[in-house]
Amino acid sequence: MAYQDALALPGHVTLAPGVVALPGFTGANGGLPPNSAAFTSPGPGPLSSWLPVWLAPLLILVLGVIGWPWVASTFPGRRRIAAALSPAVGLAAISVAAIVTDAVGLRLQGWTGVVPVMAALGGGLAMLARSRRRGDGGARPAPIGRRAIPASGHITDIARTSSP
Repeated sequence: MAYQDALALPGHVTLAPGVVALPGFTGANGGLPPNSAAFTSPGPGPLSSWLPVWLAPLLILVLGVIGWPWVASTFPGRRRIAAALSPAVGLAAISVAAIVTDAVGLRLQGWTGVVPVMAALGGGLAMLARSRRRGDGGARPAPIGRRAIPASGHITDIARTSSP
C-alpha cells in the first residue's frame, strides 16, 4: 500500500513525518513521544575508552602468573621459553578448568566463576611442586636444535621387526 493511500484510510495514526500506522496496528498508547531525548541521546559511556588499553597488560600478567607453574614444570631451566608461553598456557589451563567445572555441574556465574582460575593455578602449583620433588626441576636440558647422536656417528639400537 502506498503512503498516500495509507493517509486516506480513516483511523490512521501519523507516528512521525513520513511514517503512518495503519488502523489496527497502532500499538499501545502511553509511551514517551518519539522525539524524546531518552530515545535520541546516546548518553555517557559506561567505561572509559582507555580502560581496555590499561587492562590488557594486567590481563597478560595475570594469565602469565597462572601459566608460569605449568610451563616451569614442563620446561625446567628454560626461563625465556617459560616467560613467552606462560600467558597462553595460563589461558589454556583456565579454559580446560572451566570446561571441567561446567561439566561437573557448577555454572560459571557469581562466585563459581573464580573456581576455574583457582583450579588452574592450584593444578599448576601442584605440578610444579611434584616436578621439584622428583628432582628434575633444576635440570638443564640440551639446547634446542642439537641432536643427540652416539659417538659412532649413526643411530643404533633401532627396534627392527622381521617381515613375514
